[in-house]
Parts: sequence; structure tokens; C-alpha cells
Amino acid sequence: MEAFPASAMSARQLGMKGGSCVHPAQVLILNEVFSPRPEEVEMAEAMVAVYDEAMAEGLGAVSFRSKMIDVPVVERARRVLTLRDRIAGRV
Repeated sequence: MEAFPASAMSARQLGMKGGSCVHPAQVLILNEVFSPRPEEVEMAEAMVAVYDEAMAEGLGAVSFRSKMIDVPVVERARRVLTLRDRIAGRV
């Protein structure tokens, strides 16, 4: 159990999106390690809002914080929000 948080953090740093566990106490650790950081959530929420507004207005190109964004970028942001909601038990 002592090495589990470091192992989970290492997995996240390598690009993993989650982990598996064999003991219920490890669930809280995985949720903490793999939860999107507050700044990731803030950016994802803002990006999705800007994109959805632009699409509702019929715009073909969307600029977010001085960068052009497209469907794959916005879908990645939506996955951040979905992960946040799943870990929080909202989905």
C-alpha cells in the first residue's frame, strides 16, 4: 500500500488514464491521482463553452485563448469533464 500512490502517479505521468486495484482502499488513491486537476477542468469547461457557443452561431472556426481549436481538441476537453463527473459519481 505504501508504494501504490507513487506507482499510480508514475502511470499517470506515462500517459495512463486510470489504474486497477485489488483492495478497496486503493480506489480513493486512484481517484485522487487520476482526477483532472482544477486547472484542467477550468480550461476544459471554458473551451467547451466557447466551442458550443461558436457552433450555435454557425461559425466554422473557433479561437480559444489565442489558439484555433477543432473537434478533436474539444472532444479531449469533453473527456476531461466526463472523467471528473465519473469520479465524482455524477455519471
